[in-house]
Amino acid sequence: MNKKIVGGGNMKKMISLVIAVIATVSSAIAVPQTAAVDTTQAAKQAKKALKLMNKDNEKDWQKGFAMYRDAAYKGLRSAQRKLFDFYLSQTPRAEEDAMEFAKMLADEGELEYQYMVGYYYILADSAATAPRNAVLGAHYLKTAADNGDVKAAVLYGTCLIEGRGCFIDFDAAERYFLTAADKGNDTAMEILGEIYYFEKYGRVNLEKCFKYTRMGAELGNSEAIFNLGCLYMNGEGVTKNLDEAIYWFTKSSGLGNAGAKNNLALVMEEKNGKSDDALFLLRKSADAGDAMAQYNLGVKYLLGEGVINNEEKAFSLFRKSAEQGCAEGQRELGRAYLNGIGTIADSALGFKWLEKAVLQNDSTACVFLASCYFQGEGTDKDDDMGFVYVKKAADMGSAFGLYAMGSCYLSGLGVAKSEETGFRYIRQAADLCNVNACEELAYLYLSGIGTAKNANLAISYGKKALELGSEDKGAIYYNLSFAYGDSDKKMRNEYLRKAAELGFPDALINYGLYLYYGDGIPKDENKAKEYLRKCAQQSDNPEASAKAKEIIKEIGNK
Repeated sequence: MNKKIVGGGNMKKMISLVIAVIATVSSAIAVPQTAAVDTTQAAKQAKKALKLMNKDNEKDWQKGFAMYRDAAYKGLRSAQRKLFDFYLSQTPRAEEDAMEFAKMLADEGELEYQYMVGYYYILADSAATAPRNAVLGAHYLKTAADNGDVKAAVLYGTCLIEGRGCFIDFDAAERYFLTAADKGNDTAMEILGEIYYFEKYGRVNLEKCFKYTRMGAELGNSEAIFNLGCLYMNGEGVTKNLDEAIYWFTKSSGLGNAGAKNNLALVMEEKNGKSDDALFLLRKSADAGDAMAQYNLGVKYLLGEGVINNEEKAFSLFRKSAEQGCAEGQRELGRAYLNGIGTIADSALGFKWLEKAVLQNDSTACVFLASCYFQGEGTDKDDDMGFVYVKKAADMGSAFGLYAMGSCYLSGLGVAKSEETGFRYIRQAADLCNVNACEELAYLYLSGIGTAKNANLAISYGKKALELGSEDKGAIYYNLSFAYGDSDKKMRNEYLRKAAELGFPDALINYGLYLYYGDGIPKDENKAKEYLRKCAQQSDNPEASAKAKEIIKEIGNK
């Protein structure tokens, strides 16, 4: 498992079996029965059989082998064990025959074989010849786990998480992992860390997540070592500590985890502010083939952060990341195709890559895919489907998704219009620090849309949007000026001036008029006309331009 950091770091969103699984579900569990016979007689029979098999002719060997098998069927465990080993030693391996005798031993209570049978029926490798049977595998793993086998407890817990051969049961899975962890199993500790981290398991507890992740890391579990770096990096379950994050990411990097180099670069950049060192590590990780590093480096080239802006390079990195299955890389590759960033625009390909990211539950990709449906980009226009994907993002708790959900309700896009419902979703997104939602919420409070007018809250969320780095400062300054209004003309005019200096058309007009009439500000007719002329010259705002020209003409006649 390779955990990932996205813009500061989240651990990977899935627990999966280490080996690829091909499960054939049986409708019933068939437990083989052995005959109740005198094993002393079976032992004597086996001894005779071995004598025949030691003779130097095929006929006696075949006769002896048949007798030996019969002794095994009669319950002779030593024969069952040897036949199990014999069939697995064949080329190709005769796994079905081997499993027949392993099940006999398992049913007779031998813990090692209970685990072994469960393992073979659950896990498949390239040399597997026996048919997979997840139900049977889960049955034997549970038996072994309940009898105290630690490895079986871990594997059966994974079955319970994934619903492989049994019903999904997170409560039971947690119990089995806790039992294995208490016996010192580092894999169980690492998985418990993930169980206590991700919301889908319904037991988020970052303190417990840190506790078990740290335990696993200290025992040398490579996944836990990486995850512990993530927790220290983000201050999740523990006080943020960049030095500790660097230590554990360095350790993880030394174990060959390319993603650790990516995260190490981000931490070092945050700690030391040395973008050159961070970029060196990030490039090294990306060159080593780490998909997350390729994505993060692509973002830097796209935005020109620490490097010269290069959209073609960004596109190339996003494509490498996406082709390795990185959801973030797939999302950005989709956006690149949609918008022609670093490549020729191709909406169909953009839609395809966004779909791939959505299949990995990337909430941001859900919103972008919804936009494709709303606009008919790369697919047929379908507002209902667009809303489906917006809702999917919102249900994941994504601030961007909640903001999009609110926007849909406010405009009636893909859903019945409801300003009150729209307001509630926008408020949720704003409280999660989505900058667009803060901008919108300030306007909603100012205008009384979906809620009662509240100038103080409009001011509060407007300022919050500015703190979060809003790129629409002109509109925010203008709305803030309205929120202060005549109750505080000094603040009103100060924000109006800021909006006017950014070229916001209505601010140019209003600030010009306040200057002309000296409303809360020293009167200055020349400066007033200067602001009005700037608005009149805005060809991309014909309505405001016409209004400014009319005012200039009117005051010029006075």
